[in-house]
Amino acid sequence: MREQRERWFGRRFFALVGGVWIGTLLIFGATTVNWFHGVSLARFALMVVFLFSFAFVFSKRLLSLVLPPFRLPALDRLERQPGLEAEARSERRGL
Repeated sequence: MREQRERWFGRRFFALVGGVWIGTLLIFGATTVNWFHGVSLARFALMVVFLFSFAFVFSKRLLSLVLPPFRLPALDRLERQPGLEAEARSERRGL
């Protein structure tokens, strides 16, 4: 059951990353790139990598606004208290 939820979340997350990436590529390509100039095409090819990185980080931030934070598992309380036992031993020795 948990594996299915993780796969479902992974598919949705990377669909969001892909959507943000394609959207930013289309906006950048339509507004900034001169498609008839070689240097501008080289810059666009470089921006493809940077825009993917942006899409990945932006998607994580976007999902963190709607998803509850992941709680780390807590350890159980110890039955004994090692710090107090060490103090008692040192007092018995006279230290």
